[in-house]
Amino acid sequence: MAASETCLWHASDWIAWIDRSGDARPTREALVDVALAVNFTGRPPRDLSVVQKPGRTLLWRRLPDTLRRTEPGEVDSAGRMRPVVPSYPLEGELSDPSGRYLPRRFALSAGAALGHRLPVYRSPLGVRYQSAGGLFGRAVFEDGTPAAWAVLELEVTPPLTGALPFVTQADGNGEFRLALNRLPALTKDAPVTRYAASLRVRASLAAALAWREQQSLIDPDLLPVVAVVDLADLEVIPGEVNRLHSDASADLVLQVTPPNP
Repeated sequence: MAASETCLWHASDWIAWIDRSGDARPTREALVDVALAVNFTGRPPRDLSVVQKPGRTLLWRRLPDTLRRTEPGEVDSAGRMRPVVPSYPLEGELSDPSGRYLPRRFALSAGAALGHRLPVYRSPLGVRYQSAGGLFGRAVFEDGTPAAWAVLELEVTPPLTGALPFVTQADGNGEFRLALNRLPALTKDAPVTRYAASLRVRASLAAALAWREQQSLIDPDLLPVVAVVDLADLEVIPGEVNRLHSDASADLVLQVTPPNP
């Protein structure tokens, strides 16, 4: 029996929220396992509607009319193709009501239905250490300002596997926890008792001050690299949970980058 009509509804776009905490190998890309809250800022389209799913935000629009239309009879594959429609800027803030993931700002060009994959980091509350151990600490700038939302990228080099990347983000107080899950364990005949490591930190004093004074969120993808003060010969002991700090401080001290002239 032939269809009397065909309803064609095309999504505007979608966002995948990627859990980037811990193991940061490119081959590992896990979706956040909870539904997050999105608050659009700026001037989003008035006809925009949102469906929230664990790890995904689906974007739907009623306009232009070609995105939602009804055609008489059956429609072949060519007729089912998504129409080319104008893109639109979309910005907003993401948060997790459960507190397991840290909030962030984002900005993107939506509407082409190509999808966007944006990283989200676990809060200290959401990080769970396993048998491989991990690190914790508090990041501050040289003037004592907590390095709110700093992103810490650790590279650990076991002797047999080569360099392994790990990543975490500090919360609004500069506190962080980094789980080293999937880090190879030491064996009885291992030639070393600890693994060499290197650290890169992305942070902004201006962003940290804006958070302290106005509770302004940031886009972690835009943070610049800053130098760590007095952090030499960094090593990781598999299976242990240790504090990561600068040599002369209980905190991880970050250099205050001077403003551009």
